[in-house]
Amino acid sequence: MDFLTVLIPTVVVVGVGVFFAFKSGRAALAIRAAASGQGPQATALADAYRRFFEATGYCYVELADTPIDAQVADAMRRMQEATRDPYKKTHMVRQIHDFTIHWEQQTTAGRAGGWSTSCDFTIPLSAKPRVLWHVAERSFGSTGEKLKGMVTNLEHNYFRRDGVKAGGLNARRKWGAPVYRGRPHPLKPAFATRIETGDAAFDKRFQVFGEDAAAVLGILGYAPIRAGLLSYTEVDLRVLSDRVWFADPLMNNLRAAYGGNAGMMAAANNPGRLLELSTPFHNHVADLLVAVARWSA
Repeated sequence: MDFLTVLIPTVVVVGVGVFFAFKSGRAALAIRAAASGQGPQATALADAYRRFFEATGYCYVELADTPIDAQVADAMRRMQEATRDPYKKTHMVRQIHDFTIHWEQQTTAGRAGGWSTSCDFTIPLSAKPRVLWHVAERSFGSTGEKLKGMVTNLEHNYFRRDGVKAGGLNARRKWGAPVYRGRPHPLKPAFATRIETGDAAFDKRFQVFGEDAAAVLGILGYAPIRAGLLSYTEVDLRVLSDRVWFADPLMNNLRAAYGGNAGMMAAANNPGRLLELSTPFHNHVADLLVAVARWSA
């Protein structure tokens, strides 16, 4: 798998740039210096983490309700650990009004080499929403997507909130299969009924499923939600009976926030810069999920 799609989860949003930096000689020294906890580069990284926590409201789930100083210290500790062992999980939470948003990322080694990544955002729901629906890229499960998976051998996993792997090797090219390895496939449509919105451009890109077409169309008619969906590089958003779930398994949306591969390369020796670039993306995702949760309730 292309290393530019790899996220070292303990480094949180700076993982892709960090992994590139470890492979790029001089930049590797800068990253290790930042992770060391000492010197001006470490101070700059700690300051960048502080700004990230302040701007997003995120905190490590293990450190909920603790001061930002504790979050920064733990981020630096995780950064140091990631230089030795990138295969760990990060789970952060933030509060917006009455909603708790969970952000989870995990990286594991591939079965035949390479890497697997998972990233998702969820809002747990205390009551079943009025409208259940699912919107995803129309390309998922397409012939082109299957061929891309066969040629590149891209591998990624989806993980449930309890940390149990829900996807598997080359899961995307099996999108739409009802069962994968003996269990329900997380990449199949969440609902049986296909809904056309009547907007040719929207329907060309997305496939929409739901139990109440009129209600789903009403939600998609809300401009901030519609514009939010169209603004992402890749969409897989579901409103289920117990949660709102937005998945970014190959980090395509986060990579776009970094400015694509070129942006990640340019900032590879400056992890603090990647944190800054990711902050608007995280706030945008949070706003979208809250809007979807409210309109679907």
